[in-house]
Amino acid sequence: MLYQSHASNDALIQHLINMGIIKTDIVAKVMKTVDRKFFSKSRFYDDSPQTIGYGATLSAPHIHAHALEFLRPQLTLPSCRVLDVGCGSGYLSLCMSLMNDSKGKVVGVDHISELVDFSIKNVIQTGNKHLLENNSIKFVASDGRQGYPPDQPYDVIYVGAAAPSVPTQLVDQLAIGGTMLIPVGSIVFGQKLKAFRKQSNGNLEITDELDVCFVPLTDLNEQINR
Repeated sequence: MLYQSHASNDALIQHLINMGIIKTDIVAKVMKTVDRKFFSKSRFYDDSPQTIGYGATLSAPHIHAHALEFLRPQLTLPSCRVLDVGCGSGYLSLCMSLMNDSKGKVVGVDHISELVDFSIKNVIQTGNKHLLENNSIKFVASDGRQGYPPDQPYDVIYVGAAAPSVPTQLVDQLAIGGTMLIPVGSIVFGQKLKAFRKQSNGNLEITDELDVCFVPLTDLNEQINR
Protein backbone atom coordinates (compact mmCIF):
# COMPACT_ATOMS: atom_id res chain seq x y z
CA MET A 1 0.00 0.00 0.00
CA LEU A 2 1.21 3.53 -0.84
CA TYR A 3 1.44 5.41 2.45
CA GLN A 4 -0.28 8.79 2.48
CA SER A 5 -0.19 11.75 4.85
CA HIS A 6 -3.34 13.63 5.84
CA ALA A 7 -4.09 16.99 7.44
CA SER A 8 -6.41 15.72 10.18
CA ASN A 9 -7.74 12.59 11.82
CA ASP A 10 -11.08 13.03 10.02
CA ALA A 11 -9.29 13.29 6.67
CA LEU A 12 -7.34 10.12 7.42
CA ILE A 13 -10.49 8.20 8.30
CA GLN A 14 -12.28 9.50 5.21
CA HIS A 15 -9.36 8.22 3.12
CA LEU A 16 -9.77 4.75 4.67
CA ILE A 17 -13.49 4.89 3.89
CA ASN A 18 -12.79 5.91 0.29
CA MET A 19 -10.31 3.04 -0.04
CA GLY A 20 -12.98 0.57 1.08
CA ILE A 21 -11.00 -0.45 4.16
CA ILE A 22 -13.49 1.04 6.60
CA LYS A 23 -16.83 -0.45 5.60
CA THR A 24 -19.18 0.24 8.51
CA ASP A 25 -20.47 3.29 10.34
CA ILE A 26 -19.43 1.97 13.75
CA VAL A 27 -15.75 1.56 12.79
CA ALA A 28 -15.73 4.99 11.13
CA LYS A 29 -17.32 6.56 14.21
CA VAL A 30 -14.88 4.96 16.64
CA MET A 31 -11.79 5.81 14.59
CA LYS A 32 -12.97 9.41 14.19
CA THR A 33 -13.61 9.63 17.93
CA VAL A 34 -10.13 8.38 18.89
CA ASP A 35 -7.75 11.02 17.53
CA ARG A 36 -4.37 9.49 16.73
CA LYS A 37 -2.53 12.65 17.78
CA PHE A 38 -2.74 11.44 21.38
CA PHE A 39 -1.01 8.14 20.59
CA SER A 40 1.91 9.04 18.32
CA LYS A 41 4.83 11.39 18.83
CA SER A 42 4.88 12.62 15.22
CA ARG A 43 3.23 12.18 11.81
CA PHE A 44 -0.08 11.53 13.55
CA TYR A 45 -2.15 11.23 10.39
CA ASP A 46 0.16 9.28 8.10
CA ASP A 47 -1.20 5.92 7.01
CA SER A 48 2.03 4.25 8.07
CA PRO A 49 3.44 2.63 11.22
CA GLN A 50 5.04 5.02 13.72
CA THR A 51 7.71 4.28 16.29
CA ILE A 52 6.70 4.94 19.90
CA GLY A 53 9.96 3.96 21.58
CA TYR A 54 11.29 0.82 23.28
CA GLY A 55 11.37 -1.07 19.98
CA ALA A 56 7.58 -0.77 19.61
CA THR A 57 5.42 0.74 16.89
CA LEU A 58 1.92 2.10 16.49
CA SER A 59 0.53 0.10 13.57
CA ALA A 60 -0.63 1.90 10.43
CA PRO A 61 -4.24 3.12 10.52
CA HIS A 62 -5.28 0.78 7.70
CA ILE A 63 -4.14 -2.20 9.79
CA HIS A 64 -6.22 -1.00 12.75
CA ALA A 65 -9.20 -0.46 10.45
CA HIS A 66 -8.88 -3.98 9.02
CA ALA A 67 -8.71 -5.42 12.54
CA LEU A 68 -11.74 -3.50 13.81
CA GLU A 69 -13.82 -4.43 10.77
CA PHE A 70 -12.84 -8.09 10.95
CA LEU A 71 -13.49 -8.37 14.69
CA ARG A 72 -16.58 -6.15 14.61
CA PRO A 73 -19.21 -8.91 15.03
CA GLN A 74 -17.74 -9.84 18.41
CA LEU A 75 -16.48 -6.43 19.49
CA THR A 76 -20.01 -5.01 19.27
CA LEU A 77 -21.44 -7.60 21.68
CA PRO A 78 -22.17 -6.00 25.09
CA SER A 79 -20.31 -8.61 27.13
CA CYS A 80 -17.25 -8.92 24.86
CA ARG A 81 -13.98 -9.60 26.69
CA VAL A 82 -10.84 -8.57 24.81
CA LEU A 83 -7.13 -9.22 25.29
CA ASP A 84 -4.86 -6.79 23.41
CA VAL A 85 -1.35 -8.28 23.40
CA GLY A 86 1.39 -5.71 22.87
CA CYS A 87 -0.96 -2.81 23.51
CA GLY A 88 1.84 -0.26 22.94
CA SER A 89 0.20 3.17 22.87
CA GLY A 90 -3.25 1.96 23.95
CA TYR A 91 -4.88 3.16 20.72
CA LEU A 92 -6.45 -0.09 19.62
CA SER A 93 -7.42 -1.03 23.18
CA LEU A 94 -9.48 2.15 23.41
CA CYS A 95 -11.00 1.67 19.96
CA MET A 96 -12.03 -1.89 20.79
CA SER A 97 -13.62 -0.74 24.03
CA LEU A 98 -15.65 1.95 22.27
CA MET A 99 -16.94 -0.56 19.70
CA ASN A 100 -19.58 -1.65 22.23
CA ASP A 101 -19.91 1.61 24.15
CA SER A 102 -17.47 0.20 26.72
CA LYS A 103 -19.99 -2.35 28.00
CA GLY A 104 -17.44 -5.16 27.82
CA LYS A 105 -13.88 -5.35 29.11
CA VAL A 106 -10.54 -4.79 27.38
CA VAL A 107 -7.22 -5.85 28.90
CA GLY A 108 -4.15 -4.32 27.28
CA VAL A 109 -0.90 -6.15 28.03
CA ASP A 110 2.64 -4.98 27.34
CA HIS A 111 5.87 -6.20 28.91
CA ILE A 112 7.33 -2.68 28.90
CA SER A 113 6.00 -0.82 31.93
CA GLU A 114 6.73 2.57 30.34
CA LEU A 115 4.37 1.70 27.48
CA VAL A 116 1.70 0.64 29.95
CA ASP A 117 2.04 4.07 31.58
CA PHE A 118 1.98 5.65 28.10
CA SER A 119 -1.27 3.83 27.28
CA ILE A 120 -2.91 4.99 30.51
CA LYS A 121 -1.82 8.59 29.90
CA ASN A 122 -3.09 8.50 26.32
CA VAL A 123 -6.52 7.18 27.28
CA ILE A 124 -6.83 9.90 29.91
CA GLN A 125 -5.82 12.59 27.39
CA THR A 126 -8.65 11.52 25.08
CA GLY A 127 -11.15 12.24 27.86
CA ASN A 128 -11.80 8.59 28.69
CA LYS A 129 -10.37 8.39 32.21
CA HIS A 130 -13.71 6.98 33.39
CA LEU A 131 -13.09 3.81 31.37
CA LEU A 132 -10.00 3.14 33.47
CA GLU A 133 -11.81 4.00 36.69
CA ASN A 134 -14.74 1.65 36.01
CA ASN A 135 -12.40 -1.12 34.79
CA SER A 136 -13.81 -1.18 31.26
CA ILE A 137 -10.16 -0.91 30.18
CA LYS A 138 -7.12 -1.90 32.15
CA PHE A 139 -3.46 -2.03 31.21
CA VAL A 140 -1.06 -4.56 32.68
CA ALA A 141 2.74 -4.89 32.54
CA SER A 142 3.26 -8.55 31.67
CA ASP A 143 4.67 -10.86 28.99
CA GLY A 144 1.85 -10.96 26.47
CA ARG A 145 3.02 -14.31 25.10
CA GLN A 146 1.62 -15.78 28.31
CA GLY A 147 -1.71 -14.02 27.83
CA TYR A 148 -3.43 -12.75 30.96
CA PRO A 149 -5.12 -15.65 32.80
CA PRO A 150 -6.96 -13.63 35.51
CA ASP A 151 -9.58 -12.33 33.04
CA GLN A 152 -9.86 -15.31 30.68
CA PRO A 153 -11.59 -16.56 28.64
CA TYR A 154 -11.52 -13.88 25.94
CA ASP A 155 -13.95 -13.48 23.07
CA VAL A 156 -11.30 -11.55 21.14
CA ILE A 157 -7.52 -11.76 21.32
CA TYR A 158 -5.54 -9.34 19.17
CA VAL A 159 -1.77 -9.61 18.94
CA GLY A 160 0.13 -6.56 17.71
CA ALA A 161 3.44 -8.29 16.95
CA ALA A 162 4.43 -11.26 14.81
CA ALA A 163 5.01 -14.68 16.35
CA PRO A 164 6.89 -17.51 14.60
CA SER A 165 4.05 -19.76 15.75
CA VAL A 166 0.91 -19.23 17.79
CA PRO A 167 1.53 -19.28 21.57
CA THR A 168 -0.49 -22.13 23.08
CA GLN A 169 -1.23 -20.03 26.16
CA LEU A 170 -3.19 -17.60 24.00
CA VAL A 171 -5.16 -20.38 22.33
CA ASP A 172 -6.00 -21.80 25.76
CA GLN A 173 -7.36 -18.43 26.90
CA LEU A 174 -9.60 -17.98 23.85
CA ALA A 175 -13.28 -18.58 24.59
CA ILE A 176 -15.36 -21.08 22.65
CA GLY A 177 -16.68 -19.10 19.70
CA GLY A 178 -13.90 -16.55 20.14
CA THR A 179 -11.52 -15.17 17.53
CA MET A 180 -7.80 -14.45 17.74
CA LEU A 181 -6.13 -12.22 15.15
CA ILE A 182 -2.34 -12.60 15.11
CA PRO A 183 0.50 -12.00 12.63
CA VAL A 184 2.44 -15.24 12.11
CA GLY A 185 5.81 -15.59 10.39
CA SER A 186 9.02 -13.58 10.12
CA ILE A 187 10.22 -10.44 8.38
CA VAL A 188 12.63 -12.56 6.29
CA PHE A 189 10.15 -15.20 5.10
CA GLY A 190 6.97 -13.16 5.24
CA GLN A 191 4.06 -12.76 7.62
CA LYS A 192 0.35 -13.43 7.41
CA LEU A 193 -2.31 -11.91 9.61
CA LYS A 194 -4.16 -15.06 10.59
CA ALA A 195 -7.56 -15.52 12.21
CA PHE A 196 -8.09 -18.39 14.63
CA ARG A 197 -11.69 -19.19 15.54
CA LYS A 198 -12.30 -21.64 18.36
CA GLN A 199 -15.10 -24.08 17.53
CA SER A 200 -17.53 -25.66 20.01
CA ASN A 201 -15.36 -28.80 20.14
CA GLY A 202 -12.26 -26.74 20.91
CA ASN A 203 -10.74 -27.13 17.44
CA LEU A 204 -9.45 -24.08 15.57
CA GLU A 205 -10.65 -22.82 12.21
CA ILE A 206 -7.72 -20.92 10.67
CA THR A 207 -7.83 -18.41 7.82
CA ASP A 208 -5.23 -16.08 6.27
CA GLU A 209 -6.45 -12.48 6.16
CA LEU A 210 -3.60 -10.20 5.04
CA ASP A 211 0.05 -10.09 4.09
CA VAL A 212 1.62 -7.91 6.79
CA CYS A 213 4.92 -6.78 8.28
CA PHE A 214 4.91 -6.47 12.08
CA VAL A 215 7.73 -6.18 14.58
CA PRO A 216 8.45 -9.58 16.19
CA LEU A 217 6.81 -10.80 19.39
CA THR A 218 9.86 -11.20 21.63
CA ASP A 219 11.05 -11.15 25.21
CA LEU A 220 11.68 -7.88 27.00
CA ASN A 221 15.47 -7.70 26.57
CA GLU A 222 15.41 -8.51 22.87
CA GLN A 223 12.77 -5.87 22.19
CA ILE A 224 14.59 -3.11 24.06
CA ASN A 225 17.90 -3.92 22.35
CA ARG A 226 16.67 -4.10 18.76
